[in-house]
Amino acid sequence: MKDRLKEYIIPFSITSILLTVSFILHFKSCGSPMTSSLEFWQDRMDLHRSLYPFSIRYLTTYSTIIISKLTSFPNRESFYVLQYGLAIIIGPVFYKFLRNLNFSRTWSNVGLFILLTSYPVLAAHFEPVHTWDDFWAYLFLILTFSTIIKNRVGLSFIFYTLACFSRDQTLIFFPIYVLAMFIFSKDKRQITKLIYSILPLAIFGLFLAIVWETPAAKRFELIKFNFENGLRTRDTVFSFYISFGFLWLTVLMTAIRLIHKEKNNITNFIFWGAVVTLPINTIVTLFFTTARETRIFFPPFIFVIPLSLFLLEPMHIYIRRYLSQFKRIILLIFFHGLMLGGVYLARLIFPFFEYRQCSNYCQEWAGINFGIMATLTFIYSISPQMRTVFEDKIISYNKK
Repeated sequence: MKDRLKEYIIPFSITSILLTVSFILHFKSCGSPMTSSLEFWQDRMDLHRSLYPFSIRYLTTYSTIIISKLTSFPNRESFYVLQYGLAIIIGPVFYKFLRNLNFSRTWSNVGLFILLTSYPVLAAHFEPVHTWDDFWAYLFLILTFSTIIKNRVGLSFIFYTLACFSRDQTLIFFPIYVLAMFIFSKDKRQITKLIYSILPLAIFGLFLAIVWETPAAKRFELIKFNFENGLRTRDTVFSFYISFGFLWLTVLMTAIRLIHKEKNNITNFIFWGAVVTLPINTIVTLFFTTARETRIFFPPFIFVIPLSLFLLEPMHIYIRRYLSQFKRIILLIFFHGLMLGGVYLARLIFPFFEYRQCSNYCQEWAGINFGIMATLTFIYSISPQMRTVFEDKIISYNKK
């Protein structure tokens, strides 16, 4: 028990430090709804209680009201108590999920760091990210798949049902939920797995049938809205790109490498999770949502980050094992040069936004990701040794 608690000191510290950075960005550095008037927040709460489909997503709105009643805090402060409270739970829970996927402590902490420094989490409450129910969905999805991996199908059914109630967007994970149920529960009877697979859909489907309202017609015209003019298109492209940043590259490189490889249960689960949910979620976001709300691209992180670690760990092994100290210094200088170049490129590509708070931060973060992508591409392209290490590491993952 002591060893387990000791293990969580580092993930909890990473979570606490990075959420503090996030709070400073929102409250001091950039400005956000965190500093908006109480009247603004009352209007926001009223909107989420009355306007469909926000009105059928109860968890954040009514949790905020409950916190406000218990503490006498205004809605604004109650909302952020809830949001940062959820985030500080998500950190260690995601770390545990990565450990369940057989990543080491070190690389589980790296995955946690990547999650918490991603734009949709670190800048979760900038406009137009507009995070509301999303942290509930993240938490319940992580718990869903953590419990499935451990063959606790009853708990996974509960958590996935709660994920659907938190945000209906999580329905895109249903095929992977079913796949995971059958991959990791081979000792369960087929009928048991089938029941637990269908129940969340049946329960949430019944709920939707009861509360259903006809969606606004404009929802089916949002693809036009997302690319209506140059500024709007730039916001949409930026939102798509920054949602995962350099992880778009790492997940693509790893997925291509894994296509024809024999995979164990965990690798199969991560691979198909990313291959199924990432394209579907991206298409749905572009066609049926306001795509500049970056968080909507982000839920497949639960597969994107683990799959990316498949490449990042071998990259680290290659640098440590095959590059002399002098070459590492040269690479570090080169890396910083590429990041500076990336920031310059980002300012050329995204000089203005139609609607985005803290545009300077956005440009710099886009540029840093350009620099990371360029560095990874450079190392992977010029070094056969790196590709060999990558190949060997994938083989070793699949033997676990």
